[in-house]
Amino acid sequence: MNNRFQHIIGGNIYQALEIFEVNNSKYYAFLKLYKKKGELTVSFEDLFTDLDKLVASIDKKKPLALVFNTSKVLKKKISNGTPANVEKWVAEAFPNLDLENFYYQVLDSADFKVVSITKKSEVDIFLNQLRQNGIVPSKIAIGISELSDILPYLHFPVHGSSFYIDKNENSGLEINNLDEIEDGTIDLNGLTLSRTSLLSFSSILGMVNQSNRPSNLLGLNRSLDHGFKNKRFFNLGLQLGLGALLVLLLLNFVLFSHYRSKTLDMDTKASLENQSNLLNLTKDRIANKESKFNALMNSSNSNVTFYLDQIGNSLPASILLDKLDYQPLLKPVQDDKPIEIVQNTMIVTGMTNNKEGFTIWADNLEKMDWVKIVEIQSFEFDTKNSDRFTLKIGIHEAGQ
Repeated sequence: MNNRFQHIIGGNIYQALEIFEVNNSKYYAFLKLYKKKGELTVSFEDLFTDLDKLVASIDKKKPLALVFNTSKVLKKKISNGTPANVEKWVAEAFPNLDLENFYYQVLDSADFKVVSITKKSEVDIFLNQLRQNGIVPSKIAIGISELSDILPYLHFPVHGSSFYIDKNENSGLEINNLDEIEDGTIDLNGLTLSRTSLLSFSSILGMVNQSNRPSNLLGLNRSLDHGFKNKRFFNLGLQLGLGALLVLLLLNFVLFSHYRSKTLDMDTKASLENQSNLLNLTKDRIANKESKFNALMNSSNSNVTFYLDQIGNSLPASILLDKLDYQPLLKPVQDDKPIEIVQNTMIVTGMTNNKEGFTIWADNLEKMDWVKIVEIQSFEFDTKNSDRFTLKIGIHEAGQ
């Protein structure tokens, strides 16, 4: 179910961006892959030095993996004899650090373990730059940690964007920094990439396989993933909802035209009384259908869109919505019976992993001008880390 939802949200296009530095110059290695029949092919690949030019190449509707690998990221190899515990790995590589102020991630392979670490503030600065350009990554990685899956399939020495890895007879694999960007390509099982795309490809592969590297990035990545999915969910919902309304209106017009044409083409020899009865019957059917549409569309599209935008923009990262029912039905729709709906009401259901954040969000909703009242109809345990809720939102009549 999760893979199907991921396919609906992101489709078969995957994107990754590595930001790195060589000789104090900043570069952006961007890669876009297309997945078809289980195979990945290159759709777009380029190296940028200007963030504005890069932004124009990113599809904001597709998942984007971000690899932060600037000079602010420190990397250090650790011995294979260290106990298999991420905190001990970090402590061995960078002792006496207050890890509350740092993000760290570990490249963990059989022969090679490297701890990459950077200040949280450095990552936050770049994430804010992306958000200002309307880009929300769905995950982030630090340093060269994403090489974990493909390292066994590489031929050494391996040259990447700002680093190279080579074998040392005495100490095994070693990582070194490059003084300049090197041209050349890498062949990965028939897929040819430039050297600067190595980390971007590894990050996409981790996203496709849903791999988790040892790190303290779980909370940040969960927040980024929820933020991206919430934004796509609302955009798709609005498009599908408006599309469905247009289709219903078109069907209504076709039905009306069809019945009217039938009436006009009736045999002229038929009695005026029979013609009148048939026309009245047709009009009654059309009026019944139009009344159902009018009931469903009691609020203008612009107001409905406004309500959805207000709710979507107010969502914290800890909340994921799965259903929004505007003016819900009192009972199922039946032929030849009026539609009964709950006027000026919206039912919202979803999940949250932060009870305090949910309470603040519900209070903020109730303060909006168009909201009359917010009632929590249910708040139930769902999983160990999340709860399911149902909100009933009353809407002021003036907002109709």
